[in-house]
Amino acid sequence: AHRVLKPDGHMISVVWKRIGHFDIASEVLAAVDPAAEIDYNPASLSEEGLMESKLSSAGFDTMKRTEGGFPFAQPDLKSGFIGFTLPVKTTLDGIAAERPEAQDVAYKTFLSIIERDGYKLADDSVVTGADVNRYIAFVAKKTA
Repeated sequence: AHRVLKPDGHMISVVWKRIGHFDIASEVLAAVDPAAEIDYNPASLSEEGLMESKLSSAGFDTMKRTEGGFPFAQPDLKSGFIGFTLPVKTTLDGIAAERPEAQDVAYKTFLSIIERDGYKLADDSVVTGADVNRYIAFVAKKTA
């Protein structure tokens, strides 16, 4: 972004602070295979001061830092299962290829989690609140 912006140009960058469906995906995966885990953290840039430091070293002054959130919604249970377990889909598919019952365990675990956490609505849609999915937005200005 630095090389394509004019001097004093502005950039907006957004990083994840918390992604609720990663918590659900991790819990589902652990129910199927306790040794398996998600091998990346999409919220890794949310550590206090880290993104500001990266922006500064890339030639930007951070002008504003804003936190927010939004709900994550799926229209039905099947879509919810697919959407909320997407981060572990490849791993779950591999386990289910060897142990077909793993898919049923994963789905039942998902249903249990959304019931427990209050994400399953009466119409069988699945919705998390804005407190579950959090982001940090940065407005930064290109330095000379």
